[in-house]
Amino acid sequence: MHVLKTFRVLLPLCAIGGNFLYGADFSRLDERWNLVGDAVFMRRSEIHDKPLVRDANRTRTCDDGCSFTVISTEGLVKHFHFDPGFRAALMYTEDVKNSFEAVYLWVRPWQGTRHANGDQSLSFPFDSTDYAFDYTNASEAHAEYHSRFWDAELNYWHHFSPRYTDFFSLSGIMGMRYFHLNESFELIFVKPPDTSDYTIHTENDIFGLQLGLNLQMAPTSRLSWDINAKVGAMINRAKQKNWLQDYNNTVLLRRFDRQKWQRGLFTDLIGQVGYQFKESFNLHTGYELLVVSGVALAPEQTDDDVGSGSGKEVYTDGFIFIHGFWLGATLSF
Repeated sequence: MHVLKTFRVLLPLCAIGGNFLYGADFSRLDERWNLVGDAVFMRRSEIHDKPLVRDANRTRTCDDGCSFTVISTEGLVKHFHFDPGFRAALMYTEDVKNSFEAVYLWVRPWQGTRHANGDQSLSFPFDSTDYAFDYTNASEAHAEYHSRFWDAELNYWHHFSPRYTDFFSLSGIMGMRYFHLNESFELIFVKPPDTSDYTIHTENDIFGLQLGLNLQMAPTSRLSWDINAKVGAMINRAKQKNWLQDYNNTVLLRRFDRQKWQRGLFTDLIGQVGYQFKESFNLHTGYELLVVSGVALAPEQTDDDVGSGSGKEVYTDGFIFIHGFWLGATLSF
């Protein structure tokens, strides 16, 4: 009895959150459907840091690696915020042991911008300063990065122990998942009177299979805590298009359209707390961390090489973190 009381005090503090799809007492066979709606606030982070604009007149310090960089890929991603979106889910409960779910997540596109001014001292770090006229000794530079994301999944759940009735319950997950990551990047150099730009678009169609576990604790008949963990393997059809223009956008130095198949892994961790106001109505809040590897990120496609093959490669060694919180409700019927 003493051990049980200790668990009841400590575990609600440790088990932060969980599975957003269950809001009804599964022992009720007359309530087989759950409809979920969440307002989400997600941020996209992480990118390999690459210099985009350097200023030869910048005071050189070693706080940033002893470079003259004034705009970098990492600096653009740091300007991403917790943007709003929504998640919708529909779940069918066959019985106390088996459930099926469909989930869709959409987030408003993230956007990062940076601007730099110089006294004819800005440049893109090409290997040769003679390669592109407008990208050396420029007076202004502007970088803009857009990242668009949505996600869909179909899962089968097997409940090893009844949910919302036992103090602890464990469920297994097996399903399919699809991620879509579509990005655009534009780097503009102004060398009066010229203005030229370096434009890149990437598209990732990611297909995967996932397995997972859900651990739930229900300390009362109304309150529940969940921890949800999924891992998966995926294959990504990555595409990239790039245009590098010069001499006031009158000369095309590069124009390529390439695609590549890439394998990768992903993991999804979810924590949630829910409160059952009525038998058919639940409110919940939680936090999620999603990691996807093997993706083509638009700014990472920039190439400072000036050889004949420059700009043709699709770089798929990128990875993203998407994390954030949500508030939502479940209607059971």
